[in-house]
Amino acid sequence: GDVFAFPRGATPLDFGYRIHTDVGHRCVGARVNGKLLPLRTPLKNGDIVEILTGATQTPSREWLNMVVTSRAKHKIRHWLNAEQKNRSIELGRKLIEREAKRYRVSWRKLVAENALDGVLSEYGLAKLDDLYADVGYGKVSPRNIVERFVAEEQKGAPEQPAGVIQ
Repeated sequence: GDVFAFPRGATPLDFGYRIHTDVGHRCVGARVNGKLLPLRTPLKNGDIVEILTGATQTPSREWLNMVVTSRAKHKIRHWLNAEQKNRSIELGRKLIEREAKRYRVSWRKLVAENALDGVLSEYGLAKLDDLYADVGYGKVSPRNIVERFVAEEQKGAPEQPAGVIQ
């Protein structure tokens, strides 16, 4: 029953983000004046809006073109950037662990012993996740990281996985 003011061309997504960030993130549809309408439908003065949410819905990049308020754009960009960073962290972790396996380095043991503190400080990073993110983004090579912990005689040729011919 609350009344909100929006700029011209605002959509139900803008309304969802105005109510609460989580409502905006989970928005799957809208009922405007009792009718189901697409999220990109511009709202008119006096419209009564009900937001429909879904538990598995997440924002998409095309939502940036559907909203007009800076608050909604900011919240969508923030979510997209955080999601991209999470994917990069996971990718970086996998790449480093695969490279460590090729060189027969126990990566989990190095992490547990805090042996990576020197590497983190050299790259100016605060946390291990920041290192994983940099590897995932392609800023740092996983080989450069792992080779610091490899004995000199192993550096020349990493172990090749079975079935790989060079």
